Amino acid sequence: MGSCPILVYHKVDPRFEYGITRLTPRQFARHLGWLVARGYTTVHLADVLASVSAHRPLPPRSVVLAFDDGFESVYRHAYPLLREHGLTATVFVIAGYVGRENGWEVNLGGRRFRHLDWEQVQALREGGLEIGSHTLNHPDLTRLSPAQLRHELEASRVSIERMAGVTVEVLSCPFGRYSDEVARLAAAAGYRGMVVVRGCKGLQSVDGLIPLAGTCVYLTDGLASLRRKVEGRPLSWFGDLIERGIGWCAGRTPAVKGTPRYPESVEQSEG
Repeated sequence: MGSCPILVYHKVDPRFEYGITRLTPRQFARHLGWLVARGYTTVHLADVLASVSAHRPLPPRSVVLAFDDGFESVYRHAYPLLREHGLTATVFVIAGYVGRENGWEVNLGGRRFRHLDWEQVQALREGGLEIGSHTLNHPDLTRLSPAQLRHELEASRVSIERMAGVTVEVLSCPFGRYSDEVARLAAAAGYRGMVVVRGCKGLQSVDGLIPLAGTCVYLTDGLASLRRKVEGRPLSWFGDLIERGIGWCAGRTPAVKGTPRYPESVEQSEG
């Protein structure tokens, strides 16, 4: 697995919500300033994959900044701050929700957030950001039949490549849920790397697919907590409690929202 720290953000948005996967723009700017002041350089996941494949280390103090879910706030709030600090990032897009609100999510308090549209995705690509796949519908991939899983992996990659004009090499697993079968079918679908948050313990390279461990960053993460995550040190008791709580909530979301509806051709195909 790659040893480069992968910091996974979600929303960077000034609007309040009942959840902690959001950072305010001011908090995000502090994180970026801290990284720059300490000499960190951002790289893309494609660079990490190349480093692992060639057994060649990345430059010292390399870090990946990633955004799961592809919310519109990445374009409106995070991207200007990244440019201001001379940094780059990877954005994982939910292909089936481009330009739509986050109906796949349990919307606490009824507040919904819009995802990037294709024009914004293309603008981010043209601005030097890397684009990856966060599947088609953001399901728990381990709950799907082989046919449904293949559809999520293949259709999302093809759609993003066609609409954004990029080559999609990396998948981020929704809810941090993965299995050897997910890895095997992701490799068959053309991915070279797979990011898993909350650890990818026991998962080795499968058919050339490289697993990469991501670390989520939350509203509760100050600079001391950020430093722990960048340096790969154990979380504080509070940070560990937050991580466990978020993991528990994420695990319940698919049960609440149910399995996405798939085309009849997918449901009737053989697993």
